[in-house]
Amino acid sequence: MEERPAHGTPLMPSQVRLKVLEDHARIRRQLREVRAAAEWARTGAPERAEPMRAEARSFADLFLRHLAMEEEVLVPTLREVDIWGDARADRVLQEHEEQRETFQELMNELEREQVAVSRVAQHVLSLADSIEADMIHEEETVLHEKLLKDDVINVDPCGG
Repeated sequence: MEERPAHGTPLMPSQVRLKVLEDHARIRRQLREVRAAAEWARTGAPERAEPMRAEARSFADLFLRHLAMEEEVLVPTLREVDIWGDARADRVLQEHEEQRETFQELMNELEREQVAVSRVAQHVLSLADSIEADMIHEEETVLHEKLLKDDVINVDPCGG
């Protein structure tokens, strides 16, 4: 289901880009909180585990909603942008699947009380770094303003 503005028309590519970039900003703010909690918990003190777990769960909810939003608005837009759109969209979906698997592993680890707090904290920090790198990559590639622009170029296959 493609997201539509209030007046019922599909989002323009630039609007999709802006929507995803705004979500990236929200994710970065939450990542700061997650990193702070994980850094604090990395000492291994048991009383620091639950605040980190709570931040990580909250972040996971936010990030999984973000993936769903990208799949709803970005992926269909990428498919229509140019001849390479399907390949770009498929790559985004593949990355999302990998991220979901990684998040599931982390969630499983967060639920196991016997896992060392410092180990879980390191996993959280590593995942935060990976997500940040992925957002930078997306912003430089599939979210680039030269790709997601509103002006459509029609190519006349007959040369006239």
